[in-house]
Amino acid sequence: MDVSVTVILAKMAALVEQAQQGDVRQMREHVAAVRVLCDVILEEKMATTVAQEKLPKKLDIGDDANGTSLLDF
Repeated sequence: MDVSVTVILAKMAALVEQAQQGDVRQMREHVAAVRVLCDVILEEKMATTVAQEKLPKKLDIGDDANGTSLLDF
């Protein structure tokens, strides 16, 4: 299940508002939840970057090749 970054940011904004209205204990709980949501966004971006880096590179066959097949001589 993919959750968009926009939805996560909206939840973070709501948690920040709640943190500003509560006592110190509640503030710490809400800030900790915001931290977790930040980690989710950052880990998602890192996973996407790593996945893109693992894509196979196009093979350079050179100008003297007959085609992309290994059986073309």
